Amino acid sequence: MFYFSVIILQKDHGYNFFLLLCLATVVICQYPIENSDDILPYSPPGYVPPMPPTDPPGYDSEMVYKTTPSTGLRAPPVPTWTKESTDQSLGQQVEESNDEVQGSGDVVVGSGRVEESSGEGSGSFEGSADEGSGSGEEFFEGSGAQDDFPEIMHALDGEAAVLGVNCPSDTIFIIDATSSVSSVFKQYITFLEKVIEGLDIQPTVDHVGAIIYSSEKKQRVKIRLGEHKNMGSLMKAVDNLPFFSGITATGQALKFAASHTEGRRENITLNYVVLTDGYSYDIIESGARLLRAVPNSVVYAVTIGEIYLKKEFELISGNPDNVLIGSMSYGTLVKRIKQCEARVKALEHRNEHPNLVRPGEFLSDRFQHRGKVDENVETKPVKEDYVREDKLPVKDCLYDVGIIFDSSGSLEKNFQKQLSLASQLVEQMPIAQNATRVGIVQFAGKTKVRVLVDFVQNKTANDIVTTIEKSPFYSGTTFTNHALIRMAELFRKADREKAKKQLLLFTDGYSAEDTAEGIEALKSQGVVVYTVGISTDKSAGLNMRELHGMATTPEHYYDSSDFFELLKHFPALQYC
Repeated sequence: MFYFSVIILQKDHGYNFFLLLCLATVVICQYPIENSDDILPYSPPGYVPPMPPTDPPGYDSEMVYKTTPSTGLRAPPVPTWTKESTDQSLGQQVEESNDEVQGSGDVVVGSGRVEESSGEGSGSFEGSADEGSGSGEEFFEGSGAQDDFPEIMHALDGEAAVLGVNCPSDTIFIIDATSSVSSVFKQYITFLEKVIEGLDIQPTVDHVGAIIYSSEKKQRVKIRLGEHKNMGSLMKAVDNLPFFSGITATGQALKFAASHTEGRRENITLNYVVLTDGYSYDIIESGARLLRAVPNSVVYAVTIGEIYLKKEFELISGNPDNVLIGSMSYGTLVKRIKQCEARVKALEHRNEHPNLVRPGEFLSDRFQHRGKVDENVETKPVKEDYVREDKLPVKDCLYDVGIIFDSSGSLEKNFQKQLSLASQLVEQMPIAQNATRVGIVQFAGKTKVRVLVDFVQNKTANDIVTTIEKSPFYSGTTFTNHALIRMAELFRKADREKAKKQLLLFTDGYSAEDTAEGIEALKSQGVVVYTVGISTDKSAGLNMRELHGMATTPEHYYDSSDFFELLKHFPALQYC
């Protein structure tokens, strides 16, 4: 444009020159020369151009906060138009609040939640904020959400328990605390603790109880089912479980446990875990039947020591698969306890589901059990070393077995029958000084009490059988109490540590004297007394009251026709 003005200037002087000069001035003023470096020469050092306007369409200056942003780390006030909303998706009415909130800390705004590093406040918020006292800074105050969280989680746990997702269980341990297991009682406690570590002790998941027992009338509920709601409290109670000592009355303990199920929950399997060595001095069949008859229950029999009678464990559990042997079997027991219908279904093969957050993975209630769903999850079989039945060395069958023959006149016809039955018993036992020892007393009148075999005599089984077969018949009055006192003396003189004591008494029950003194002398030493009624016909010509009274319990009485069943309660080579 400047050059154009010059050309016209050459053609025309005067008026044209003045007109074009004015036009050029207007153009130059309207379009100033651009700065090639994009730097305004009039800008002071450190000058930052103002930010472009951020107000949304429909901006109204009346709705703008009248506060001045403060310096520091806190975010500037949020424009009020961000709060003005009719969205009720959260089901809460947003209201303005005029409360002043004092405190300091960072404020995080989003999804209706506020968190503060310090100060006062709680979970949910109220709509608007006024100027705080002094500083003119605003933040939200909330209430309610955090307080409800434990209740929500408790409700979810309860629902999971009802659905069976976390396999809740009720487990009662029945623990032998008698003299025969004194050396392994601490191992019983350790075993119990290992099982508990594998469970999830919570009010809505796994509950544990414990019964300690020894003799016929000594069973105690030491930990009530569900009494302890957390692992720490339960472990402390387990550490304080007492040791009773005394003879082993497992049968009575099973009956006691069957009638003490307080605290069990409906629709949850009750697991009984019997910890013993399998050598009970009473009859376990009836107690085991009562225990297995408890509705929705499973019975496990566990042994830890090296000396055990597996046949008795099978009688207790009613299922050989529920007999667990060895201190390392606690893992198998935990798997059995935690097996439930919901978990079985969860372990079934399934395809990836598009709605899964992490497709193809199943997470159980315990993190360490996590496994891929598409894999076949199965329990590894227990090593043979822990479940096979070995014949233990004979030296481990420590028994002192006494036998008393009644050779009074009332049993003349059945005397040989006594000798035959006693010989059968001796032949089945592992006779040795470091295993099972035998003492035999024969009696009739007051002066006719003879010791045929002493416990300390080193005789073989054949020697003892020969002595029995050669025993003469005495005849005379029945002085049973004298024979009992003499046998008690033999037990006392031959006392062996950890040896179990049993007595087999053959008689018809018609003693000429009271037998209370002799029986008490035997029972005070822990001797378990079995009585065998000898008669031609079953229960004919027998004094059942005396036979039951002399036996440790009425169930320790057997008729001679049931002698085969009685033999199962004495040591045998195939079990030792």
